[in-house]
Amino acid sequence: MLSCVLDDGTTSMKRATLPEAITEAFEGLGLNQVQVAQRMGVDQTTISRLANGKWGERGGPTPDQLAKIEDACGRPRGWILHAAGYVENVASVPAAIAMDPDLSADARRVVLGCYESVKRSTRASDGRE
Repeated sequence: MLSCVLDDGTTSMKRATLPEAITEAFEGLGLNQVQVAQRMGVDQTTISRLANGKWGERGGPTPDQLAKIEDACGRPRGWILHAAGYVENVASVPAAIAMDPDLSADARRVVLGCYESVKRSTRASDGRE
């Protein structure tokens, strides 16, 4: 979720779409698509497609792509899925993914795959795997 400051000075939490969360991962730190692409070792058009939701036949970004964007931006693993509202707490993640009306069956598989990748990565970095 992304925090927005309203005209009256209060803040509002807005559930971001996955492309918005990908964009916020780098723009929130003052980076642009070219800088992120260079850090990832990919072409800028790859970042542009991901940030604009142009997934192609895959139906969504791969867990590896999300992890590489997070790494390039210095964000913790899972940051993008959390910003998009897919991850609130670990116990409810699979249920939340399964119930999301905005996801097709293919997109659910992609998002669940991302979540599982984040779990494995977290366990590995904590030395639990």
